[in-house]
Amino acid sequence: MGGSILENCIVEYGGVGYSTAGAIQTASASPLVKECTVRNNSGSGIWGLGTAEKPFTIMNNLVFDNGWTDTINIGAGIEVEHALLVGNNVYNNRGISGGGISAGGSTIVNNRVWGNSATSFFQSGGGIWSGDSQVSGNEVYDNQGGGIFAISSNVDENLVFDNVGRGIEGVWSTISNNQVAKNVGGGISIYGEGSIVERNVVVNNTAILDGGGGIHC
Repeated sequence: MGGSILENCIVEYGGVGYSTAGAIQTASASPLVKECTVRNNSGSGIWGLGTAEKPFTIMNNLVFDNGWTDTINIGAGIEVEHALLVGNNVYNNRGISGGGISAGGSTIVNNRVWGNSATSFFQSGGGIWSGDSQVSGNEVYDNQGGGIFAISSNVDENLVFDNVGRGIEGVWSTISNNQVAKNVGGGISIYGEGSIVERNVVVNNTAILDGGGGIHC
């Protein structure tokens, strides 16, 4: 972390434009956003590009009701690169993919992500979309478009349930020690050479299109 601190504030009713993607927006900077409420914005609630050396830190925020107009945003709740996301409640947001959280090169731990939706048919991740990231200890439930979609990521020790769409879908990823239950669209789907699925509990999931109700690879 380095740079500015935004703490204990309310950010709401922000719009989007040619150069504006989020109500809170930063590029090539590493601020801390902590214990804020980010709501009712037409684009992403939080949009940012940190750096690998000093990630953008997003901690213990409420992020909800963002992205409900026609925008180009990928992740409506939080859309970031090189970030640390810890302890956030992210709900009722809508994006193209990663309706709740869309993150690349990031660490996503101990968040609650529910009631979000992704409008893309492929690689959607209604709750979380991750690329080259660590996704651990999150509760991901009641999302439309699936729970977690991961590319080249480690997905472990998450509780993923009651999503419409696949619970966890991974490409070139490691999926381990997760509890995946009652998802309508299948439990775990994995693709790509070198992908690993191990030590998961996968119960009471239902397949509605291709693939298995439990694990499809």
